Amino acid sequence: MDESVRLRQGTADDHEAIVDLMSYVFHHDFDEENRQLDKLTWEPDRSIVADDAGSIVGHTTALTRDLTVPGGVVPAAHVTGVGVAPTHRRRGLLRAMMHRQLGEVAEAGREPIAVLWASETTIYPRFGYGPATQQTFLEAPTDKIRFLRTVEPPGRMRIVEPDEAATLFPPIYDTLRPTVPGAIARTPERWREEQLADTEWSRHDNGDKILAVLEGDDGPSGYVIYRHRSDWDFSGPKSALTVIEVAALDPVSEQAIWE
Repeated sequence: MDESVRLRQGTADDHEAIVDLMSYVFHHDFDEENRQLDKLTWEPDRSIVADDAGSIVGHTTALTRDLTVPGGVVPAAHVTGVGVAPTHRRRGLLRAMMHRQLGEVAEAGREPIAVLWASETTIYPRFGYGPATQQTFLEAPTDKIRFLRTVEPPGRMRIVEPDEAATLFPPIYDTLRPTVPGAIARTPERWREEQLADTEWSRHDNGDKILAVLEGDDGPSGYVIYRHRSDWDFSGPKSALTVIEVAALDPVSEQAIWE
């Protein structure tokens, strides 16, 4: 590693500089709303920074979360915020930060695994990471698809605001989470930052985030988070609905939400 740069534990005072670094690394312009939301879940004592004479030129951190795996739920280090300034690449900083981080995780003995959602998957096998799951995107014209059998909705759908969703959605998710491998525990702060917040940069021209709950006589049985982008041309509507998350306590409720 470049000996002119030292690794140290992050502090609460480093947050602004770390977000600035992530802006360069991930090509995002994080506004004040994004910065404050990020601070809700960031854990300074788990952050490692590469410090070059007072300037933060590298960073990695881990979030303390439980993870559902086949057969149970285990603590896992959820690695995130990994990056090196473009001015300091090819100096061994990433390797040094990764080795220190994994060493600290192993030494603490709380978390048997470390996981991350890699933006560039070719980077991490050298540190012992491998594919754990796959992701699939489906796109379908709504006038060309239908369910083979319809269901009688076990309640009514209702659009809700984020504050109410923060009360209604988590119990449904937490009921399902232990049965879904790969599901991650969510703190109230993570619900607010990632699931319910609707920041400008996260929209990608897909419209505002909409939150809706399915409620019956026994209370909520499912919810959906989605976006709707309005678009037309001379042949008619070309709008798109992007589903972010659907969760339901039973198959009938889930189909009713999709319908």
